[in-house]
Amino acid sequence: MNLLANANMMAEWISVGDRLPEAHPGPVVPMSDNVLVFTRDRKISIERFFSSPGKWSGGYYEIGDFVSHWMPLPEPPNVPKQTGVE
Repeated sequence: MNLLANANMMAEWISVGDRLPEAHPGPVVPMSDNVLVFTRDRKISIERFFSSPGKWSGGYYEIGDFVSHWMPLPEPPNVPKQTGVE
C-alpha cells in the first residue's frame, strides 16, 4: 500500500471561519455527523456541531472561540463481518 498516494485522498482541515459542518435534522436540534475538531490549545477530538445553539457536542466549545478547524471523519475500513461476533 502506497501511503503517499493515499495521503492525497485525505481531507483537509476546514477553518470554522470558512465553513461549519452541515447540520441534519436531529431528535431535538439540527446537528452534524461526527467530525474531527482541532482546538486552539492544539487538541483533536471527535465532536458533533449543533447549529441551533451554535455549539459543539457537550457545549464545551463555541464557534471560533475554542474550535478553530474541523474535518470529516475518514471512511471506516472495509472489514469482513465475523460470524458469531456482535
